[in-house]
Parts: sequence; structure tokens; C-alpha cells
Amino acid sequence: MLSVILTILKIIGIILLVILGLLLTAVLIVLFVPVRYKSMGSFAKTDDGFKDKILIRATWLFHILSVTFNLDDTEPKLSIKILGKELSLGTNNNEKDARNKKRHKSVSRDEKQDGKAADDITVQNVFIDVDKSLDDSKAEQSAKITDETVVERNVAEQSKKDTVENIPEKKAKASLKEKIKNIWNKIDLICEKIKNIKDVKDSFVHYLKRDDSKLAIKEIKHIILKVLKHILPKKLWARVKFGFEDPATTGNILGVASILYGVYGGHLELEPDFEHVVLEGEYKLKGRIRAFTLLVAAFKIYRNKWLKEFIAFSKKKITQF
Repeated sequence: MLSVILTILKIIGIILLVILGLLLTAVLIVLFVPVRYKSMGSFAKTDDGFKDKILIRATWLFHILSVTFNLDDTEPKLSIKILGKELSLGTNNNEKDARNKKRHKSVSRDEKQDGKAADDITVQNVFIDVDKSLDDSKAEQSAKITDETVVERNVAEQSKKDTVENIPEKKAKASLKEKIKNIWNKIDLICEKIKNIKDVKDSFVHYLKRDDSKLAIKEIKHIILKVLKHILPKKLWARVKFGFEDPATTGNILGVASILYGVYGGHLELEPDFEHVVLEGEYKLKGRIRAFTLLVAAFKIYRNKWLKEFIAFSKKKITQF
């Protein structure tokens, strides 16, 4: 009986170890197997504008997962494949159905509005006739207004004019003083804000000039440059053919480019054309991105004590401002 229990426990332990090994292998694959990307394209300036073609493809784990983005003169296309099978995004059909539905709805709404408009015209004609009869009756009644009402209106208007003319000058002076006082208060607030901005700027400059700040900034800069170096393409090649109306301009650009040959040498080919106006070219690039490198860089930046202190200091200063 004991041997049977031990055998069962042994089998369970083996199964658990296998599952744990598979999980660990999956984690290591995700962390250390890089995502490889490549891109190629071309461009040319024509009378109708720029015509360009761009192809971007990213693959992972021996093309088990691949994403392709193709941009040409017609429409951009996105393709996602898993184990060689393309996933149907279904965006084009849905968009077409939505557009057709919108068109049908707009047509039906227009028809309904036309019918309502015809009914409204007939009703409006009836109301116009009624309004004309009412206006005639009102005109007859207004003609019967007596001279006494006219006199009463003139007296009321004269009393209003007298009250307006008798406004004291003290109120005008008081309103002018209030306006000047408000303008002065606004100027004080602006000066105070400018002073606060200057104080905040000086405090930031003083904080960043400290020795520990300089060392921390240097370390963070080193981490970011390392990440950029890892992300940027390892292989890059491009060719550009150019020419301007004035051959001297073409020669000047070629002269400046020759000075910078040490920067792009081996990666960029320049082909000047002194007889035609032309601008065209093509490029190819390849690179890879490993998740482990990005996670290590993010962890180092997160664990940086000075960066946490600087974020807290910035929040404090911003709230005070």
C-alpha cells in the first residue's frame, strides 16, 4: 500500500516538474527569443507628387507569428499570420456594410423629409390666410387708438429721459475707480505668477546641478542610449538619386554630403544627376528587439532612487505653483 502511494506521488511530482519546465521554457522563449523586423521601400518624385512603397515585416520564433504592413499607392494592407495561417481581420467587409447602411438610412430620411415638407407647405398656407385676417383686424383696432394714449406714452418717455439725464457723476467716477482697481489687481497677479515661475525654475536648476543629480542623469542617459542602440536596425542600406535645376546646387549638396561620409559611409549611396531634376531612392533595413533587454533597462530606471526623489520633488513644486 505504501509503495502504491509513493508511486502515485512520484507520478504527480513528475507531472508537476514537466509543467513547471514547460512554463519556464515558455518564459525564457518570450524573454530571449528576439522579434526580428525588416523593412524595404522606395520613393520617387513625379508630376503628381511623391509615389512611395513601403513594406514592414516583423516575425517571432521562426515565423510562428508574423505581421506584415504593406503601403503602396492604393491602400495600406495589414496581414497577421500564426503558423502560416492568416487571421481575417474583417475590416473591409464591415466597413462596406456600414457604408451601405448609412446610405440607405440617408435615402429613407430624405424621402421622409420630402413628404413632411409637402405637408408643412399646405399647413403653412392655411396659417398664412388666418394670419392675414388677424392682421387686418389688428390694424383696424390700432387705428382706433385715442389721443389720450398717445399723450400718456409721450409723458412716460419724457420721464424716462429725465431720469437718465439726472444720473449722478459719482456713480460714473466710482465705476472708473473699480475698473482701475481691477486692472491693478490683475497686474499684481501676473507679476506674482512670473515670480513663482522664476522661483520654480531656479529650484529645478539648483536641484539638477547637484553632484548626485549629475551622476544619476548620466546613468539614465547611458541606459536610454543602450536601449536605442539595441532597437535601431543592425543593417541599413539606402540609395538616393538627386538633381536640381541649378547644377551648382547639386554640387554643393554633394560637397556637404562628402564631408559627412564618415557618419553614413557604407550605409548610404548618393547618386547626383547634374542634367535632370530628379529625386528618387530606395532603402533596406533589418533589426531585432529582445524583450529581456527592454525589461532590464526598465527595471534599472524604476529602481533608480534619484529618479523617484526627482519625481516627488517635481510634484511638490507643481502643486505649490
